[in-house]
Amino acid sequence: MIAELQRKLCFDQITVNPMLCKHIIGRNGSNISRIRNDTGVSFNITEVGHRSLIHFEGSPDGVSRARKDLEELVAKFEKETERRIIIDRRFHGVFIGTKGVKIKEIRDKFNVRISFPNPG
Repeated sequence: MIAELQRKLCFDQITVNPMLCKHIIGRNGSNISRIRNDTGVSFNITEVGHRSLIHFEGSPDGVSRARKDLEELVAKFEKETERRIIIDRRFHGVFIGTKGVKIKEIRDKFNVRISFPNPG
C-alpha cells in the first residue's frame, strides 16, 4: 500500500514573500481554488520567518502543473508594486466622487487598484 501511495501521490513546495500571499490566494480564494480545481492538488500555506511556504500535494502530474501555475502567479505579482498612502478619512469622499465616478476614472486611467479601509 505504501509503494502504491508513493507512486500515486507526491508533494512540492515553494517559498514566497508573505506580501504576495494575499494576491496568490486571490479574492475569496479565487486563484487557489482555480488551481485546485484544474490540477486536483491540495494546498497548505504557512509562514516561516520572513517567508511564506506554500506546500501542495496530489498526483505527480497535478503537482507539476500546480507548481508551474504558482510560479507564473508569483512572477506576475513580483513585477507589480504596492504603495500605501494614508489619507485622512474626511477626504475619502473627494477621491470617490458622486456614485464612485472619480475613483473609477482614476482606476481606469492608471490601471491601478485602490481600496479604502473599513471605518474600524
